[in-house]
Parts: sequence; C-alpha cells; structure tokens
Amino acid sequence: MVSAKQCEFRMGPFRDGSVMQVVFRITAEYPDGQQISGWARCGGYFRGLWVDAVEFRVDPPSGAFPVIFSTAKDVK
Repeated sequence: MVSAKQCEFRMGPFRDGSVMQVVFRITAEYPDGQQISGWARCGGYFRGLWVDAVEFRVDPPSGAFPVIFSTAKDVK
C-alpha cells in the first residue's frame, strides 16, 4: 500500500453510510509499479467496526463506470 488516509467528515462515494463506519482514501501499487486509487468503507451500518466488512470502490478512468468490491454479502 502506498497511502491510506482516514476521512473524518467526507464519505467519498458512499452516500448511504452511517457514522459507525470508517472511510479511507487509499492508493495502492501493483508489483509492476501501476498505481490504483479508491475509497474503502470499513464496518457495518449498525454495528460499525464490530462487523468484518470492507467495501472498496476504485476510481474510474474518465468516462468509465466505478468498480465496486465487497467482502461481505450484506455490508449494512
């Protein structure tokens, strides 16, 4: 990982989040040197960080749709 910064007041692309969840701005680097940036939301809607859930949204190239990854079937 190249960088990760917790966002205290900004929810990034996550409009349906709760104050129990934590949002990070992340930049990662592949072994070949290519970098990818995006947002990661950790925790569940009601139980916050007591839930093992991470949702990651990759920044799309201009004109493309965002890519969404999730580790939980029910992130809320």
